[in-house]
Amino acid sequence: MKNSVFNLSDYLVKSGTVSLKTLKRVEMLYMEDNTLTLEQALIKEGVVTEDQIYDLMAKKMHLPLVDLTSYYISDDVAQLIPEQMMEDLGVMPLTIEGNYLLIAMTNPLDYKAIYTLNNYTKRKIKTAICTPTQLKIKLDEIFSVSDKEAVIDEAQEFVQSQMKKTEDTVSTEDQEDIEDQPIIKFVNNMIAEAVRQRVSDIHLEPQEKKLVIRFRIDGKLIKYMDSSKELAPSVTSRIKFISGMNIAEKRIPQDGRIHYNINNQKIDMRVSSLPCVYGEKIVIRITTALGMKLDKKNIGFLPENLEKFDQLLTSSRGIILLSGATGSGKSTTLYAALSSLNTEDKNIVTVENPVEMVLPGATQVNINEKAGLTFASVLRSILRQDPDIIMIGEIRDQETADIAARAAITGHLVLST
Repeated sequence: MKNSVFNLSDYLVKSGTVSLKTLKRVEMLYMEDNTLTLEQALIKEGVVTEDQIYDLMAKKMHLPLVDLTSYYISDDVAQLIPEQMMEDLGVMPLTIEGNYLLIAMTNPLDYKAIYTLNNYTKRKIKTAICTPTQLKIKLDEIFSVSDKEAVIDEAQEFVQSQMKKTEDTVSTEDQEDIEDQPIIKFVNNMIAEAVRQRVSDIHLEPQEKKLVIRFRIDGKLIKYMDSSKELAPSVTSRIKFISGMNIAEKRIPQDGRIHYNINNQKIDMRVSSLPCVYGEKIVIRITTALGMKLDKKNIGFLPENLEKFDQLLTSSRGIILLSGATGSGKSTTLYAALSSLNTEDKNIVTVENPVEMVLPGATQVNINEKAGLTFASVLRSILRQDPDIIMIGEIRDQETADIAARAAITGHLVLST
């Protein structure tokens, strides 16, 4: 376990926040993990919350704990320090008090950061404490909004200028510079922002007088932005192009896929288009990074529920069904379970429509109903492939349910939603 700069273990026990027995259990559990401190391990295990840790830290150090979510920071103050420096140092400028600058820090013992800020701003530094989660939210709030508005304006100006031209007047030079076009920047910015906010789905909805873009975060749809209706055809065409759809076909629904690279992380996205009254509605489902190994401990299980889930996964037969709302984490939980079961002595086969995440070592089958490759027909074939574990993307009819149940009682572990 990585050494903690805060040394809160005694303080946690004395305050009654954590029992000594629990503390020792978590220490033993993460003894070989050199990436986490004790405080981070306790938060990961759900023993304490981030807010509790930082509240105790503030009391121990006699520093104010700032709630950044409700704290107004003026533009003048926010511009004192570059965004990248704030991210790197884990700081947020709050107010100017004479020659002093009040800074909220995730690590108030980082004296090197304080020295750097003192030299950069030419002001004396006063410190307060803030949580990493609130810092990230505030950074997104301050910087993404201004960037977003600039990209929207640029894209709308471009579309208006293009509407004035005819296809005959577009030069070869214009075609060659297409990668620099504002529409591409607009789409790239939207996807990058969605990934940063951990969005599960992006909805682009053309309406009579505007284009509405909404993000689904933690199961709820939240409006990301409104833009002019003139922007809709260009944005739709760009998304259809990069997802491998037919741009000219606008009368029927289409499906596509995008492999995106953001911060050296490969992101896989499923794209669906649906013709509607005012154009085509686009929904982009963002899945976990390609080939990423999911960990059951990191997806939100309470310790007691994780123990029960682990017990279920040790069975060599039976069926585990997951249910929940859209975007609640059903597929993520299935893949986390498969990742933990994916060993050399297990034959894992998945049947999905379509394959959402790549799982190295497993056999994954894409359903193709037009070609007669249905869940039921694939399952019959799978049972002749000597599987140990079968994952069915979804059970949507009686025939599939019957085959899944028969597989579960004849020596196979079946997972599905």
